[in-house]
Amino acid sequence: FFAYYSVLFGYTQGIAWQRQYVFACVVQMIVEVFINETLEVTWMHFCVPSIVVSSEMQKAIALIEEVIDRICAFSPQSLKDEVPCLINAPEYLFISTRVAKSFPHLMESIFVRAFITHLPGTISKLWMDRTWFSDIKLALVRTRGTRTMRIAS
Repeated sequence: FFAYYSVLFGYTQGIAWQRQYVFACVVQMIVEVFINETLEVTWMHFCVPSIVVSSEMQKAIALIEEVIDRICAFSPQSLKDEVPCLINAPEYLFISTRVAKSFPHLMESIFVRAFITHLPGTISKLWMDRTWFSDIKLALVRTRGTRTMRIAS
């Protein structure tokens, strides 16, 4: 509707008015793109972040960069001395670890090889969940005197 109204209004005003209108539209577009948007990008991406960044943010950024550097400098040989683990279950049971060993240059392989545990698969989740152990004890108490033991869920 607006475009139709503008065409009709321009038709009634004449050619000189239409040229001025087109010129004003082009000037408005140039001002919008080159001045307004440039100022907005400068303000939002440079001025505001420099105001917001404090010493605490600098410390957090430094800490995150340190963690990333540690992960990227990871080698499984250096970790074997630090982790008192008798067996590394992912090394023998997980396909992802074998794929990570095949492609050691990928960033993801560093993360996959960093996972070391002696508990395989789902049992590691149950082992860490202390309520599971208490459910077994409760089931033993309830079924005392019988030969079967059921695990309460």
